[in-house]
Amino acid sequence: MVTEFVDVNKLVDVGANLQRSIQDIVLSRYACYLIAMNGDPRKEVIALGSNLFCGKNSQARAIRIKKIACKKNSLRRNANPTRY
Repeated sequence: MVTEFVDVNKLVDVGANLQRSIQDIVLSRYACYLIAMNGDPRKEVIALGSNLFCGKNSQARAIRIKKIACKKNSLRRNANPTRY
């Protein structure tokens, strides 16, 4: 879990040619997923993240189902080539 939330220091502009170092956290994709799925859906950012990850999961599932169907059709054709 340590690699999912990484502490970093960033330089931000605070004025005319001046920069200041601030602490920040970089989140992995998995950390973003955990926050989006377990956060308060009444908050707009959490709701958008949940929709994003749900959409990606359903797209990936649909692609896997199509691949399985294509594989099954290919196996049927190879098993009985004269039928097709």
